[in-house]
Amino acid sequence: MNAEPRRSDMVGFFLNLFYWFCRLFSSNSLEMEREEATHSKDPTYEASSSSTSPHVGDYEDGTKKPRGNDYEVFLSFRGKDTRKGFTDYLYTSLVNAGIHVFKDDNELRVGEEIGPELLCSITQSKISILIISEDYASSKWCLRELTQILKCKRTSDQIVLPIFYKVEPSQVRHLTGRLGDAINAHRENLDEMVVKEWEKALEEVSSLKGWESEKTNNGHEGAIVKTVVRKVMSELKRLFQLIVPEQLVGVDDRVEQIMSSIDDIFNGTKIIGIHGMGGIGKTTLAKVLYNKLSCKFEYLSFVADIRETCVRKGIECLQKQLISNIRGPSCDVSNVGEGIHVIKSRFTSKKVLILLMTWMIILT
Repeated sequence: MNAEPRRSDMVGFFLNLFYWFCRLFSSNSLEMEREEATHSKDPTYEASSSSTSPHVGDYEDGTKKPRGNDYEVFLSFRGKDTRKGFTDYLYTSLVNAGIHVFKDDNELRVGEEIGPELLCSITQSKISILIISEDYASSKWCLRELTQILKCKRTSDQIVLPIFYKVEPSQVRHLTGRLGDAINAHRENLDEMVVKEWEKALEEVSSLKGWESEKTNNGHEGAIVKTVVRKVMSELKRLFQLIVPEQLVGVDDRVEQIMSSIDDIFNGTKIIGIHGMGGIGKTTLAKVLYNKLSCKFEYLSFVADIRETCVRKGIECLQKQLISNIRGPSCDVSNVGEGIHVIKSRFTSKKVLILLMTWMIILT
């Protein structure tokens, strides 16, 4: 028996297991590339790196996740302006995309100060979305949220995405119209220093890059929501990194070797298989590649322990996880054929990066 059949046997299980992936993501011929990790004199072993992020999670595969009441996105809005319309549509779309969102209905708040729960939700969110509408400044709660959000932006680099809903940034900056009337009304009842802080916050947010509802996508709110959701997913993806050891030995050369074989255009579907004896750093190499490539893709999925999961729970379980990772909460998949149909219908023509442990990366 020659060497080639033996090599095929080594990866045959994985190729057969994920044959349906190949059919899903490309209607043309499947291009496959296998890059074998070379041996290193100093094997790379995995270790969890420390992090100061409040979102360090407990997933066994080493990924980060929100814990407890941590949120990925905090949504600030004026209830009577947008609660049942634009805000509701945006919130639902974010949740359906699998994003953990805190929606503060400030109309139902009691008291004058931001409570610890709300303060924690703002502080621990990675992204804050501000829906600045005509009556936004009439709410003391909205203005308190705004000042806290901007403080988080300055102190912890929180991403702030303003949506100027049926108002222009210049109106927010110069406090014209109902925005100005609201600030003047606050001035009659509150300390001048507090009102000055709110004025400064409104001026600051008016200079941030965001969206004007009347000028974005020709004012079509459905299209605006899709644009915002894509932006949020892109930012979260940029922040998401698999944990790898801080000290990497013998990995850089292997990473460059594989990266040099990957098209920048990412046309079609590619499978990159990494195999070799234990302890040479296959997992670390796969995670480093995943981190380097993630910014180039619209959707990401990291599926660990595929062989054990497939044996114990079946391919349907892996299909459900893939659907959940990329499109949010998965629908019920009762058999492999149904899973193929769901994935094909939802992911056609999308750029997807999938890392399957053991040890395969699919690019499409």
